[in-house]
Amino acid sequence: MEDIFVRKATLLDSEALAILNYEFNQIERPAQYVAQCLTNNAEIVVIAESDSVIVGFGCAQVNRSFCYNHLSGEITEMYVRPAFRRSGVASLLLHELEKLLLELDVDAIKILTGASNNTAKIAYQKKGYRLKTSLLLTKIFSSERKNSTH
Repeated sequence: MEDIFVRKATLLDSEALAILNYEFNQIERPAQYVAQCLTNNAEIVVIAESDSVIVGFGCAQVNRSFCYNHLSGEITEMYVRPAFRRSGVASLLLHELEKLLLELDVDAIKILTGASNNTAKIAYQKKGYRLKTSLLLTKIFSSERKNSTH
């Protein structure tokens, strides 16, 4: 494995993150938008670099509720370029996100992944995550509704 360096993302990483995000989920986000998201501090973003090239990223958030005395963390995104998969990059990103979430005093961290994503499920379980039975319900509002004026 090549030397991989993992760190918190900075504004200088915005362009590379915009490109990686498109590779990840085919959604275009201008680098300026990514920079704004990095600035608002609502999300923790870490990157993995090899020879000064960003080869992966991970994102996490802290969830707070007045209903509970504790904070919980959620790892929301994880992407590693195909050429760097199965080389420990995702583990390094996961470790850094866990470290940063624990510094913010979370009591638990959850990860949502696809039911058919067996590679991710096995990898997360090797890192101590346990599969919990739950039901995810989603309601999607059409883009027409969002763009209409009422």
